[in-house]
Amino acid sequence: MNKENSKSLTPIRLFWAIFVGLIGALFISIVTPYVDIIINCNANAADLCDGYLPKGAMFVLLTVILVLNPVLRMINRQWTFNTRQMAIVIAIALISSVVPGDGLLRRLPYNLAGVPAKSNLNATRSATYAKLNLPPSLFPDKLGYNVPTPACDYFIQELPPLDPKNPSGPKMPIPWMAWLPPLISWGAMLLSSWLMMIGMAQIVLPQWQNNERLPFPLLSLQRSLIETSSETRLFAPVFYSHGFWIGAAMAFILASMFKFTSYWPDKIPAIPLSWDLSRCFAEIPLMYLPGHIKANQIFFIIIGVSFFMPARISFSLWFFVLAYGLYQMIGQAYMPPFYGSTASDHKNGAILSITLCVIWLGRTHWKYVFKLLFRKPKTEEESYYRDAVVKFVLGFLGIIAWLIWVGVNPLWAILLAGFIFMISFITTRVVSETGLPYLHMLTSPDAILGLMPVSWLSPLTAYFSPVLAQLFSAGSVANPMGLGIHAIAMDEEGDQKYKKRLSFMLLAILIITFVICGAVHLYGNYHHSITMDGKETPLNPWFFDSFNYSLPKIDSIERGVEQARPPYNQIGHIIFGAALAGGLEWASLNIPTWPLHPIGILVTGWYLDRSWVSLLIGWLLKILILRYGGSSLYRKITPFFIGLIIGDVIHLVLWGLIPGFIVIAAPSLMPQ
Repeated sequence: MNKENSKSLTPIRLFWAIFVGLIGALFISIVTPYVDIIINCNANAADLCDGYLPKGAMFVLLTVILVLNPVLRMINRQWTFNTRQMAIVIAIALISSVVPGDGLLRRLPYNLAGVPAKSNLNATRSATYAKLNLPPSLFPDKLGYNVPTPACDYFIQELPPLDPKNPSGPKMPIPWMAWLPPLISWGAMLLSSWLMMIGMAQIVLPQWQNNERLPFPLLSLQRSLIETSSETRLFAPVFYSHGFWIGAAMAFILASMFKFTSYWPDKIPAIPLSWDLSRCFAEIPLMYLPGHIKANQIFFIIIGVSFFMPARISFSLWFFVLAYGLYQMIGQAYMPPFYGSTASDHKNGAILSITLCVIWLGRTHWKYVFKLLFRKPKTEEESYYRDAVVKFVLGFLGIIAWLIWVGVNPLWAILLAGFIFMISFITTRVVSETGLPYLHMLTSPDAILGLMPVSWLSPLTAYFSPVLAQLFSAGSVANPMGLGIHAIAMDEEGDQKYKKRLSFMLLAILIITFVICGAVHLYGNYHHSITMDGKETPLNPWFFDSFNYSLPKIDSIERGVEQARPPYNQIGHIIFGAALAGGLEWASLNIPTWPLHPIGILVTGWYLDRSWVSLLIGWLLKILILRYGGSSLYRKITPFFIGLIIGDVIHLVLWGLIPGFIVIAAPSLMPQ
């Protein structure tokens, strides 16, 4: 492989890169529902496609680097995948990770089946849905009390045998056609949102990467794995480092031993990676510290990623976990009544504040880009931005049009579309600055709707507010804009024309995986009423009722009854969170030595609670290395931390798949 070959992307090389990327996308789309839901390995940390360093995508990339490329090199040296080809493979694998899991399809079809099935059994719920008068095409069965819902019932309970006298014989056919209207109706809304997010990723990438100099830690990590610029070396330089393999072996062995012990504690000892010090905090006020302060676990992937974060960012992340832990402790011990939900109010205010701050920072860029809507582009750069802004505007208007079609008031439709934009925008910003592999930007339009007089609201607004929160806020664990911006930026050699074409390919991959993975989810549920490990029935029981949470509020709105307000000054706490985050953002931008960044407020939640100790370890190691070894030691030890990440990724993939093989081949070996 010569140096020119490492950067070339001829049509034939492009074809094979897309082909291998599609194979990886099919692997992610097909295997994820089976591993996470049908076999029920979710508790074993499978989750192949969730997060911003998705394990399935990294597994595909590592397979190309460590397996496919050596085989191709033995056959013909010129066939090996170069840097640009591998950038395409990982780009396709990243964007295909949006759909199969918690980012979308772990939630959507189960809720669509749960609404008709549960309305069929509840006259009050059925009457509420009748008043909403939702388009029938949103669900696979008709809504109504005692109305037959076979497509939904069999999705939840499994298809019956074709011949009742032969239970082990062939089953009834899957009602594919019943799901075609929901595929089209919800697909229109999702396509609009994807169009908006991919367009926005194109717009903000140059601003954030070149003008604001965001670190993009995950992008740097993935690029370091696909470098192939040497004539004599097959792999990227990091793979020739002893430190890399030491780190990878250390993370893989220690984490695997820990997992092995949790399955079969009598077979092999393990070095403990978790602890529970609750007994040491039994006195007031320490007993009021949150559980994640007293008990936690080491995650090597988080230690590795935190090493690549700016020190201010990693410090702020773990600092705010401890700060809010102390806030809860002091409040419960000395200032009753204390309301823990005030921390969520601070977060909601911070999200609004930081979104506005980031938009303000790029105001010159946005003005330049959006002006291109009204004039013909003269350069390749202007053509790139015009394409991006057209995608964004069409997608945003498409969301509004869809919400108006289902009956939402136009003004509220604009605000709800703005919510989807805000969640995608701020999630992508956080991932670009922190590199956090796991992130849940949990918030909801209800945080604002709950403050408004009931006369301002409509039943349909109240209904679709939590629905969109389910799909886009809870689904922010794999946001298309966050993964898309990394996919578009992966190829350093790609010009703007290339990136414009790539953006259309990413949209096509989202559509393909939505159809294929949706079919896999349907097939699995119609053929299984219980998980293969025998622990859950029906499959994925947590999301059948999520779209029904707002029904009591809808009844209150119809009766004109004001909503119950929190027994504290909620508006004051939202304003406090907004002011605190805005002040910290100003200080971070204007005072070089300022230690705190508002990102710690934005990311508060379950994922950060579990990983704060690992972030602290990574931050501390980086500080000590830079202080006592300088930049030279930092560069030398960097491969070790990349190894920690890769070793943990391989461990998580294998220990997601191994229990599945055991369940299928030898269920007696599973721990009871």
